[in-house]
Amino acid sequence: MSNKEKDKKELKEEKKYLNDGTEIDPYSIDKLSKIPNWIKIVFVKFWVVGAAFLFVMMGLSPEIFDILDKLVLLILITTLGVEYISNTLIIFIDKPERRALHHLSHEFKRKSFYSLFIILFYSAIMILLTHFTLDFLVRLGMPTIGDFISQSTADPITFAIIFLIYDTIYILIKVGIKKLIIKHKQKKEEEY
Repeated sequence: MSNKEKDKKELKEEKKYLNDGTEIDPYSIDKLSKIPNWIKIVFVKFWVVGAAFLFVMMGLSPEIFDILDKLVLLILITTLGVEYISNTLIIFIDKPERRALHHLSHEFKRKSFYSLFIILFYSAIMILLTHFTLDFLVRLGMPTIGDFISQSTADPITFAIIFLIYDTIYILIKVGIKKLIIKHKQKKEEEY
């Protein structure tokens, strides 16, 4: 028996068990491990977009920056937040038994320069869709959460909720297309 095989055998013998026979997993002791991945991911995406909106739209002076300048800055900050905060978290919490990678906005090589441009394009589309949807809803007279809190029709909570709705639609379409492609490839392989 080789040293590696001995080490594996000893490791299996060292596993700790509870009184009822279930194996103790030392990495699932914390409270966050019991929360489903999708809730963590939605919370982080909500926080990133809401924080970017709060910083740009409510933090910058309207005398210096007009709405177009603020939208461009919001797109850039959201791009960085999505790439370096939410996507990093999604990759970090992905485990073989609890997959999370389908929540990513793209599946290109993350270390490449193209990844940042794809996220920039994704953020621009999502931010513009969210902005125009929120503007449309306000023009129709629908109340936003900001109306109840501070008499402002634009608020980070409503903006982030609308962003998450569009993000969820995008991810569902992406996953559906991916499943269709896989099914089509399997069908072609069965024919040959």
